[in-house]
Amino acid sequence: MSLIANDIKAVGADIAGIQEVDRLTARNGKIDTMPVLADCCNLNFYGFAKAMPYNGGEYGIGFLSRFRPENKYFHALPSMQGLEPRVYCSVQLSIQQRPVCFVNTHLSYENTEIQKIQLKALGNYLWSLDMPFVLTGDFNTDNFDVFENLGVPVTLMNNKNRIYRSFYPSNIAIDNIIISHSLKFVKTGMYTATRNSDHYMLYAQIDFI
Repeated sequence: MSLIANDIKAVGADIAGIQEVDRLTARNGKIDTMPVLADCCNLNFYGFAKAMPYNGGEYGIGFLSRFRPENKYFHALPSMQGLEPRVYCSVQLSIQQRPVCFVNTHLSYENTEIQKIQLKALGNYLWSLDMPFVLTGDFNTDNFDVFENLGVPVTLMNNKNRIYRSFYPSNIAIDNIIISHSLKFVKTGMYTATRNSDHYMLYAQIDFI
């Protein structure tokens, strides 16, 4: 985890969405991953959202933040029989004395139809927010058209005109950072200095419009 933490620190992240998180599983040595990772990153606040029981512990997603969350919301995404359960986590933060919602997720990989259903569910949640939002995740697709199923006005960091091939074994662009139209990308990039994961890390500097 210290290697992943070094990558996060290298890009100067204030907030991070983490996917494929083990919590107290046999394969990770019964470690509670998110607090350990938070300590290694020097990011004080963290959360874990369980997707399913796994290997004697739990498997899911998490977030790290330099800013204290004002509330946290974890929710299951729709799935299909026989597929791994999926979730999203959402935290409200105050940045520059303005509210921002940070959402992280990990979509199913099996087919486009379930991804469309999951994105629609995410979109319904995003529509309910009365503040700017940032959505991060491993979306398991480089078909950028499927994001239309969110049904909300957004800007994709990874898009048809600017492709970050983040899943390097297969050289496909399955990860993304998505922002509401009240925000703007100041800088975007992909951290490729190490291979401490099977994904290169996407990062962005984001500001209010």
